Amino acid sequence: MTEQSELGTAGHVFISYVHEDRPKVEKLRAFLEAAGIPVWTDKENLGPGDDWRIKIQEAITQRALVFLACFSEHSESRDVTYQNEELILAVEQLRLRSMDQAWLMPVRFSDCELPVMPLGAGRMLSHLHRTDLFGEDEELNRVKLITATLQMLGRAGQVVRATAVAATPAAADDGRRAQDEAEAATSVEDSVRRMIGDPTKQMAFEEMLMDEASRVHDQLVSAELFPTRGDDLAGDRVAAVRAVVARYDLYWDVVAPMARTLVTVGAWISAEQHRVLARAVQTIAATVEKERSGLSTWLEMRPYPLVAVVWAAALGAMTRENFGAVRAVTTDAIIRSEGRKLPVIAHANPYRCSPVDVASTVLALSEDGPVADETIESLLNRGGMRYTPISDHLFARLRPFVRRLVPADEDYDELFDDTEILLGVIGADAHENGRPSETWSGPPYFGRFTWKNRHRFGGTQPEVALHQAFQNEQNQWPPLAAGMFGRSTERATTAFESFNERAAAVRNTRW
Repeated sequence: MTEQSELGTAGHVFISYVHEDRPKVEKLRAFLEAAGIPVWTDKENLGPGDDWRIKIQEAITQRALVFLACFSEHSESRDVTYQNEELILAVEQLRLRSMDQAWLMPVRFSDCELPVMPLGAGRMLSHLHRTDLFGEDEELNRVKLITATLQMLGRAGQVVRATAVAATPAAADDGRRAQDEAEAATSVEDSVRRMIGDPTKQMAFEEMLMDEASRVHDQLVSAELFPTRGDDLAGDRVAAVRAVVARYDLYWDVVAPMARTLVTVGAWISAEQHRVLARAVQTIAATVEKERSGLSTWLEMRPYPLVAVVWAAALGAMTRENFGAVRAVTTDAIIRSEGRKLPVIAHANPYRCSPVDVASTVLALSEDGPVADETIESLLNRGGMRYTPISDHLFARLRPFVRRLVPADEDYDELFDDTEILLGVIGADAHENGRPSETWSGPPYFGRFTWKNRHRFGGTQPEVALHQAFQNEQNQWPPLAAGMFGRSTERATTAFESFNERAAAVRNTRW
């Protein structure tokens, strides 16, 4: 079995091209890497003194999980090119693979003919579905290519590594590269937003979102990526804590590309599209209780990816007061538990995915840099755990994804509080209105707003302010008008009273 430390570095996407197309390939590489996809090109991966023939052969035959063959009028006009050698190697690899596996993907940068190249069994290169990165559908096709590539990597057990360059491009070693990736990430977000708003692209949007949800689902239930047994937690205590933190990070790497997309989707999705958003989140929810045997620590961490995607979608929705999208990811989406159907909010609870307090605290602390063994030992021996470590961690991890929608840090801080409070009140309503035969997951979650505001001696606490807004607007309160709380003012009143009373009590314990 592949060691967890090796996951995410075992393979890459190989891009084959003629050198006249290098500017377009650099743009394509930036888009792929902005999505966390590892890319191999001769420009980036061949160093001084390397035997390029051997290196390219190894890159194609041993580690290429996807082979992108790029063509244009430049490749069409050349009779002699090293790309032909790469294509011959790629065809040999393709013949060893299942015929339904889309490993070799042709890409066109212009309206050109693909080279005449037999693939075996009567197939030709021109028979493969191609992606055209030019013309009016370039943007849509780019998103489709990224989604298809993520699917292929997911099937191979490859974990993409999320990038946050859009947030801090100046901090990167290579400023030009960071800028390329930041612009690519922005362009992908814009592409998704335009797909949402274009009636002619609704089917493509739904396929893109569900394909990504399917990839994440399949990786989350992978016994290779996330075994529920093993001796990782035996022996040295510090090593055990680090193993738990490593699993959180691996979960994040799997789910981060979808979380980034859901921020945009949550912000811009229309009421007619809420169904597909709920279905995508429900696909992730299905992984929570997929495995019921194993070490309790590993089993209890399984809601974490669900929490991450719900928080991401809800944050995006709250930036534009798209409360129907919040409803879609919290109560329209359901989770099946022991034959019962529960709203997702019943399991999307950061308390439930934090079985080891020290590990959760180390996860939160690591947002500021590596955590020393001595610090972990101190936490184990003397305490000092964070009040809401998963919330603190998500606050930091989701910040880059929301930056374009909410540029000011102060506004983001307030947005995060308001989002967690609304999610908590929805959770309180779900808890209060669960039928006796249903198994609920306990009370709602009380996030960062409780400890942040514990020393406030003036003004109104944020959960009280939200309650007052509801009291002032009653049936016209936007979340209620969007269908939350069954559109019942009585249910909303009960949920607020229950949640706010408990929030005040929790705040007092965090003095």
